[in-house]
Amino acid sequence: MSAYFQGTARLLRDCNFNNSALIAIDDPSCESCHYPGRDAYVDTSESGKWCVAKPLTEENILQQNINFACNYVNCSSIKPGGACEKPDTRLNHACY
Repeated sequence: MSAYFQGTARLLRDCNFNNSALIAIDDPSCESCHYPGRDAYVDTSESGKWCVAKPLTEENILQQNINFACNYVNCSSIKPGGACEKPDTRLNHACY
């Protein structure tokens, strides 16, 4: 979701995902997993910097979000062997 958000105009509507996402202003990157936008210009407008899944979103909705976003962006980082494969949860993969 964040990679998709970074590839769009980074407007609030680009992070809606049927109300299952929110804008994060804190970098969600950790260890070797660097979320798209980490090295980008810090956006201080209302559009925020990262788009992440709401923590209580149902698994099937998260998977739909992953499927949608991966049609538009490279999701190799969340696949086996990718830098963001771990933790291997739908929530973490959807956020990426």
